[in-house]
Amino acid sequence: MEKTRGFNAVYTKHRMRIYWYVYRKISKPEESEDITADTFLKLYERYDEVAPRGEKAVIAWLYTVARNGSIDHLRKQGVRPSRSIDDEEVDEATKMYDDFVEEAMTEQEIGQIRKVLVHVDSSSQEILQLRYEEGMKFKDISQIVGKSEGACKMILYRALEQVREDLAVDRETHEKKG
Repeated sequence: MEKTRGFNAVYTKHRMRIYWYVYRKISKPEESEDITADTFLKLYERYDEVAPRGEKAVIAWLYTVARNGSIDHLRKQGVRPSRSIDDEEVDEATKMYDDFVEEAMTEQEIGQIRKVLVHVDSSSQEILQLRYEEGMKFKDISQIVGKSEGACKMILYRALEQVREDLAVDRETHEKKG
């Protein structure tokens, strides 16, 4: 009874987050729902093993299973998952990262950022999403995406630099028109 109650609480709280996470990867509602259901079925089957690790571990586990299910689905569809980025320049990126993300952003800038995010590769989009939309720490992100914390920071840094460059170009174009 305790297992069912605990599982139901996790399911109710996180089902839509997992669904939208999957949907952003594969963009197909029915398949996203299937992968989400499969993810929670796997959690139910292993709940007694996963739950004692704590809520953060359960959430990281859910995202990992959902991510793997999404990748498997894409492979079956003939879509090649994006390549991973090496750990080079991690120390430099880690130092510069904190300064960049602490800069204040207006609502207009956030809207502009969403427009340029389409130019960032899917691996970077995933890390940006987990960090800023889901509010996860690098430790949890690294477990989900299967990369070191340093690699995740490096990918995020490069993605933010790309966004910053795209925003600068967008502003210059807008100023020339105006």
